[in-house]
Amino acid sequence: MGYPLRWDVLAIPPVIEEQAEKSVARPTPRRGYFVRLAALTLLGSALFMASVVGISRLFLNDGLAPSLRLESISGGATVPSAAPKVIRKLGFVAVTGRLANGTSRPLDRLEAVVDLMDRDGRIVRSGSALVERDRVAPGQETAFQVDMPDEPRAAAYRIRYKTLLGPDLK
Repeated sequence: MGYPLRWDVLAIPPVIEEQAEKSVARPTPRRGYFVRLAALTLLGSALFMASVVGISRLFLNDGLAPSLRLESISGGATVPSAAPKVIRKLGFVAVTGRLANGTSRPLDRLEAVVDLMDRDGRIVRSGSALVERDRVAPGQETAFQVDMPDEPRAAAYRIRYKTLLGPDLK
C-alpha cells in the first residue's frame, strides 16, 4: 500500500476542532455582565435591609407591646408573695409563677389556666399548662409556666387553677 496522494483528508479534523473552539470561546458581552452584577447587588441589598428590619423588630418589640396587669388569681390554691412574671415578646405571652396549696387536702394533677382579657373584661384568649408537681401537699409550693400566642387587644390577665380535665378549684 502506498501513501495517500491527497492530504486534505487528514487536515479536515483539526480545522473542524479549531472552528468548534472558536464558536465556544466567544467573549461574553459587557451588557450581560452588568445586568447580572446589578441583579446580584439589588438582591444583596434587599437581604441586608430585611435583616436590619428583622433584628431591629426583635430588639424593639418590648417597647411596642403594652404590659399586662394582673386582674385576679382564684382557686383553692394561693399564690405566694411574689407576683407572677409576665413576658410579652415576639407574638407570645409567657406567664411564670409559683402556686402554694392553701387547702387542707393534697391536690393532684393541677393545671394553671391564664385568661387574657381586653379592656372590658372579656376573655380574648386562654392558655393552660400543668404545674411542675403531680401532687401538691398542703402548704407545699410548685412552679408553673403557661406559654401561649399573644392577643394584641389584651390589657389584663387572670390566673385560675383547675384539676386536669376537671372543674376549677373553689
